[in-house]
Amino acid sequence: MISAYRKVRHQIRFMLLLCGALFAAGAYLQTPRAVHTPTDFSVRASSFVPAAPAISVYDGDTIRIGKERIRLVGFDTPELGDRARCAREAQDAAHARDFLSTAINRGQDVRIERDGLDRYGRTLGRLYIDGADASALMIDAGHGRSYSGGYRAGWC
Repeated sequence: MISAYRKVRHQIRFMLLLCGALFAAGAYLQTPRAVHTPTDFSVRASSFVPAAPAISVYDGDTIRIGKERIRLVGFDTPELGDRARCAREAQDAAHARDFLSTAINRGQDVRIERDGLDRYGRTLGRLYIDGADASALMIDAGHGRSYSGGYRAGWC
């Protein structure tokens, strides 16, 4: 009788340890990616730095570094392509994209400060070009407007 009791007790302990390990592993894997990656990343836009990953501009407020999509915070720009609601918005979006791309390529010191993920899985971050916040550059140039989430007015 005592040996059967010990066997059951050992099985219960084993199951509790196994459940705890699985719970801990699941909690770690569900932690947002931003926690596991550095929050500050510096990239030189100069083509003379071969080790630096290239920054490509998707639209006026979204860039890519390799496979990582980064939604720039603090401003909003018109939508490109099928997401544009009128021809003028698509044209303004292309101008915003080209302006940001030129600013990045001319910059000597391009930095990104990451800050979590948005609902589409993109990294949220601030882009600094030679110490200036890209949101201020885009707004001052007339290619974007201040935005901090919530309702967005149309561009048409």
